[in-house]
Amino acid sequence: MKKYFKKNLKSLDRIFKFLDDFDRQVSLGNDTLRPIKISTEEVFTNFIKYNRDTENDILIELTREGASIIIRITDFDAEPFDPLSIPPYNESAKIEDRPVGGIGIHLLKKYMDDIRYEYTNKNSIITLIKHSGEHSAEHPHRRAK
Repeated sequence: MKKYFKKNLKSLDRIFKFLDDFDRQVSLGNDTLRPIKISTEEVFTNFIKYNRDTENDILIELTREGASIIIRITDFDAEPFDPLSIPPYNESAKIEDRPVGGIGIHLLKKYMDDIRYEYTNKNSIITLIKHSGEHSAEHPHRRAK
């Protein structure tokens, strides 16, 4: 399934409905659907936040390959935004010593089994991979060119 969404926060309800529709087709279950929703929202809102210069729609593509769910999110005519380049979030630091920001990317890395970033032809593409039925822990994340 794939669908384009307007680049604004009002699209989030439509995105969640799109993810629910996908769930009805492939029966993800809440242990898989919940982290996919949180992670998709994080990428979408970061694309809005870090690429304000365009109003191009954002494409979200959902596929199932065996036990893996692949979420591919494309921001067209965008500046590069690689979530894998964000420094690790230090959960053990005192709250007052933690930098502002970074918790969303931290959760993204925690919830997804693999994250890939690609920047080609001025398109920023983040691919999230979640293995259905598994609880995510810290996973190594690969960076695509």
